[in-house]
Amino acid sequence: MAQTKLDWQPRQYPLEPMAVLCKQRQFKPMVKRLLGWSATKQNALQGLHFKQTLMVLIGKAETLPWLPGCIYFGKDHLAPNLMMPTLLTPTISADIVQFSVTQKLGSGLYLIDPTEQQILPLHQARQIQAAYLESLLT
Repeated sequence: MAQTKLDWQPRQYPLEPMAVLCKQRQFKPMVKRLLGWSATKQNALQGLHFKQTLMVLIGKAETLPWLPGCIYFGKDHLAPNLMMPTLLTPTISADIVQFSVTQKLGSGLYLIDPTEQQILPLHQARQIQAAYLESLLT
């Protein structure tokens, strides 16, 4: 099956942030920022990393750390299994995108990165803890 590039356009109304994606240059600064947080604040987030250059944090808008250069994601009411950029929407209906993703990858929660045209599975996200964060810096 051929892969299709998903085109994006500005969203009329931003989605409420529920996740943040930190890539390459923002990865280590984000980990260091989180290590400075209390255990209570860390535990309010779930996260996972892909390699040593990509991290996704999931939580309520007020618990998410803010760092320039990171991309923030929310859920479109038409596609509750997808985390999509808060400021962008696909040029085709979000429910069709969700149908395509779940047909190919199965049920679960997925994040769609518009810049890299990749889909990240979020089903393995776990509560953030200091030991986990410290392991990411080694």
